This record gives sequence, C-alpha cells and structure tokens, in this order.
Amino acid sequence: MFSRMCVHLAVFRIIKFIFAEKRPNAYLCGMIIFCFSATGNSLAVARHIAHTQTGSRIIGIDKAFDTPSKVWEDDAIGIVTPTHTGRMPAPVEHFLETANIHTDYFFVVYTCGVTPGLGVNIACREAHRRGLQVTYANSIKMVDNNFMLYDVRRQIETVDAKDIPGHMAAIAADIASRRRYIASPSVTDRLMGICMKAMPSFSGFYRQYRCDPRRCNGCGICTEICPVGAISRDRDGHPVWHRECIRCTACYHNCPQSAITHAHIKGGYCQFRNPEVTLRDLIDNG
Repeated sequence: MFSRMCVHLAVFRIIKFIFAEKRPNAYLCGMIIFCFSATGNSLAVARHIAHTQTGSRIIGIDKAFDTPSKVWEDDAIGIVTPTHTGRMPAPVEHFLETANIHTDYFFVVYTCGVTPGLGVNIACREAHRRGLQVTYANSIKMVDNNFMLYDVRRQIETVDAKDIPGHMAAIAADIASRRRYIASPSVTDRLMGICMKAMPSFSGFYRQYRCDPRRCNGCGICTEICPVGAISRDRDGHPVWHRECIRCTACYHNCPQSAITHAHIKGGYCQFRNPEVTLRDLIDNG
C-alpha cells in the first residue's frame, strides 16, 4: 500500500513538472503595463494601450517595487515612461535591471516633449542585459514638463500641432496587433541624445526648490506624489527636498496650492497635468 502511494505521488509530481515547465504562452492572454508618470502623459498613453485589450493591468513602477521577488508573466508586458534627459528615469532603469519578466512580447513607449534622444537604444540595450528582447519600441511627443529646459506654457499652447490623439491611437493599435517594430532615432534624436548625455548632472537641483509658506497649507500632496520619497516635511508641514530627487518635477506641477516653485524656470511659472489624468490617478498609478 505504501509503495503504491509513493508511485502515485511520483507520477503526480512528474505531471505537475511537465505542465509547469511546458505551459504554452497561449494560455496567457492579458497585458501588463508598467507606468512611470509625473504629470500624467505616460499614464494617459498607458490607458489608451490598455483599452485595446481585455485583462490589461496598469501598475505604477513604485508599486511594482513592493513585490521585488514577484515573477511578472503575461502575453504582453510593457513599460510606458517619460524620458529624463534622453534616457529612462532612474526608478524605471532600476526596475528593468531587477524585475523578473517573462513574455513573448515586450514593448517600451517613451513620452517626450521634443525628442526621445537615444532612449529607444538605451531601452533595448538594458533589456538585452536582462535577457529580454524588446519587440516594440516607439515614442510620442507630448507636453514637456521640464521647466528648466522648456517653456511649459509654450509647450501647452502648441500641443495641437503634435497630433497626440492620432499618435496614441496608432501606438495602441500597433501593440494590440503585436506589431514588431523598433523606432530608429533620427539624426536630430542622436545629436540631442549625445548632447543630453554630456549635460551636467544637476546634483544640486533639489536645493533650488522653494515653498511659499503663505500658500502652502501642509496638505502633504508633494510627499505622496514623489516617486522616490525625496520629500519630507518640516514641523510646519512644509516640504523639504533631499538629494534623492530625480528631477521629475511632479511636486511642482501637482501642488494644489501652487506653493512650490524653483530657482530656474524658463518662461515663467506654469503648472501642467495631462487633462485625462487626475491627481489621485497619479498618486495611485503614477
């Protein structure tokens, strides 16, 4: 009796192993989109992509770090992120370096204001280091929120010329049809990418933020919206910035009281958040 039970147990384990190792990817029919978004552009694009397929999930990069040992597996998995001086934001790069991703269709979509620089090349290289092949990589020009480099008000005024709805629909359709495509950087993108790579690190950027105590009501939104926990509050509830700041500008653009400013703003004070996205959306999914 005991020997028969042992045989049955051995057979069960063999069958379980076969199905665990040989399960076809066709069994997976959903999509996971990891998103990093400071002012809503990338989240808006992620939503358009997600709407093309049932079973899609959007997960904020910071939320994904809550389960570092998790295996992410689905029919399609992608990252939608802005460019930070021509490359991925630091948290996104760190996620790509450490995440355990298994999929037959891995895509990367960048949002940018003027140029993605060499972002597509960098994404493909970093993914390759992790044993991932980027199947689809593209970018879309939207409002640039980098107030040090661009006049944000001017970016908003000229946004219609970028045909954002058309480009979002095209990218979403590409991914829905599982198109294989890697966008090649233009000559301008390459030159801008090289220039951005040579730019100073702005290590003291966080020291140049200012808070107007007459406007600040101590709501704490700035600490909630910061993706890397680089903001604390003093005893009066006002924000205090720290060196972990990655210059995403989420605190500046999303302060409900317009109490946060900076020493270097090109073109004058102007806040921006994508009109399709709410503050709560960014806190929950950005």
